Amino acid sequence: MAKDHKVKYDESEDENENEYDSYSDNDDEFTNEQLMDMLEEDDSLIHSKNKKCRELAKKLKALEQSFDKLNANHERLMDVHKKFEKAHSYC
Repeated sequence: MAKDHKVKYDESEDENENEYDSYSDNDDEFTNEQLMDMLEEDDSLIHSKNKKCRELAKKLKALEQSFDKLNANHERLMDVHKKFEKAHSYC
């Protein structure tokens, strides 16, 4: 049969925790106004980065389409070149 363990509770620990609550307003924390300013700066930065990303995505799409067209033209030219080589080899 297992023994029942009694847990002792030390109330002095609670007193120490309350002592540290008064130190929560240290110099490392920001004011609400500072946080709001940082948030606004970050928001404008995110919007500008999103805009730039959308522009780059459009450029990428245009470049991919252009590459596909050039690649298709290249393949057709290679086929025509092979046909000309065969035609000239019979002469």
